Order: sequence, then C-alpha cells, then structure tokens
Amino acid sequence: MKMKKIALFCVVVLVLLSFGGVYIFGDVEKYDFFGFGKSTSQILQNSPQIQNNNDDLSATSTEIELFKLRNEFLNIEMTEQEIEDRIFQQNAIVQEAERIGVGIDLEQAKEQVRESLRMIDDLLENGSESEKHYAQITKDNMDAYIQGLGVTEEQYIEIAAKDMQRIMAGAALEEHFRNNMASELVNDPVKLELELKAYTDEIVENAKKELNK
Repeated sequence: MKMKKIALFCVVVLVLLSFGGVYIFGDVEKYDFFGFGKSTSQILQNSPQIQNNNDDLSATSTEIELFKLRNEFLNIEMTEQEIEDRIFQQNAIVQEAERIGVGIDLEQAKEQVRESLRMIDDLLENGSESEKHYAQITKDNMDAYIQGLGVTEEQYIEIAAKDMQRIMAGAALEEHFRNNMASELVNDPVKLELELKAYTDEIVENAKKELNK
C-alpha cells in the first residue's frame, strides 16, 4: 500500500516537476491545476525551445520561465540565478548518470509515466477506499492540468517524460553512490548524506568546467 501511494503522488509531482524539480505535498485540492496548465501552455507557445542540445547543460529561457511559474504556483521564492543553478544541476546529474551507464532514455521514461498513469486506473478500480479517494483527486487534477495545457494525454506524456528521466537519473545516481562509493557509510546516515551532497556538488563543478573550456 505504501509503494502504491508513493507512485500515486509521483504522478502529481510530475505535473509540477516539469523543468523545475519542485515537489508538492499536502492538500493538492487547493491548487488550480487548470489555470496552471493554461499558463504553462502560454509559455510553451511563446518560447518553443524547451532545452538546449545534450552538450549544453545551461537553462533555456523557456525552462526558466516555467520554473518561475511553478514557484509562483507553489508560493516559493527563488532568485533567477538559483533557478538557473538548479536546472544546470539537474541536467548535469542526468548527463553523469548516462556517462556511468545508470541513466535511462526518453522512451523508457515515457513508459514509466504511462505505468504511473495506469496505476491511477488500477487504484480507482481495485484500491482501498483511501487509495481510491487519493487516486480520484490525482486523476481530476491531472485531467484539469492536461485540459488547461491543451494537449492530449499522449502529448502530456511526451512533456512529462523528460522530468521522469531526471527523477530516475537522480535516484539511479544516488543508488550507484550508496552501493559502490559509500557502502561503508550505510550505518551513518548523516555522514552518508553529507558525502552524497559532496559527490553531487563535484559532478556539477566538473560539468561547469567542461562548459567553460
């Protein structure tokens, strides 16, 4: 049951993760997902270039505007420089995961998004009363967001796939670090988290050096 709920909320997270890495918890019913989707659509129409090529990890203007929108939606304050740094970090992690062979491609990410959507339908049909309740809220919010965005579900999957790729790349890189580079720290979670942060920071710094060559 716990894993089902995690997967279920991951679908809601996907809506808000796009190009931003922002997580939402708590009462999702208070958020205007249709308006959020509509505002997202306007940004995408005005700035069609979402990402740079694979070698350029810096944020595009579209990514920055989408991130600002999500921060406004969630009432989160960040400077533009902090936003650019966050996006660069996410892209650097995806690149490093691919380099060491633990990343996933976009087709795999799309399938994972589809699996998350299928899980909503499964919970609505077979879940407990509590799971059905949360699944219905999630489905309603997803439908409202997609309607506001003005796309089909399949087109939404295309949009969400890059974010799923980032989520899974981050998780895979962390697992790689824990299993292969810090296994001796398994019983010291505080030190493990500090070492993981240092590892991530090093990845970002190396990526910046490559960018400035």
